[in-house]
Amino acid sequence: MDVDALVQCLAEIKTDIHYLKTKVLNPCGDTVDPQAQHNVELEKIIGLNKSILIKCELKERIVGSGWYDPEEHGRWSGPGTVSSIVLPYPVTGKYQFEMIIRAESKLNLLQTLKININDEMLETSIIQRKNSSFPAVVRGEIIIPQEKTQSFLAVDLIIDETVVPQKFDSRSIGLLVERVSLIPSYTGTN
Repeated sequence: MDVDALVQCLAEIKTDIHYLKTKVLNPCGDTVDPQAQHNVELEKIIGLNKSILIKCELKERIVGSGWYDPEEHGRWSGPGTVSSIVLPYPVTGKYQFEMIIRAESKLNLLQTLKININDEMLETSIIQRKNSSFPAVVRGEIIIPQEKTQSFLAVDLIIDETVVPQKFDSRSIGLLVERVSLIPSYTGTN
């Protein structure tokens, strides 16, 4: 195992844990990162019983690992084959998971995508134009149980490989992801 890669992974994990602790668990004004943009207003979801939209724009600051710096249309996954995003834990209910993919580094790489949410595989479908052009939409259904055991959702995106697509860009990249959303599914009984 590459020691430098392991040290880098541990540093990212430490940063993510610190960020989660100061942002979600103990959000006093002095400890919150001033550059962090709220994807969800925490004050609105504390004690909330109603499902709300949770959205993570990857061109903004995120909590996660396995991503390159943000670009105009999102972030490239890589250099490894697993990229993670941490989302706030939603209230109990049924949600539509939706992810917008802007590009792939290799033809048909999107077809290899697997998504795990809190270590459970999510069944997904890919909606793409007939000519396989982008953007593409990846959708799945997630049910949040009543037993809340943690304060966040860990979303892992797994692809078969990353590639260096161009000579002038030495990064090993996978998918260009624009946004990840959890959209409440309403039953019409309100």
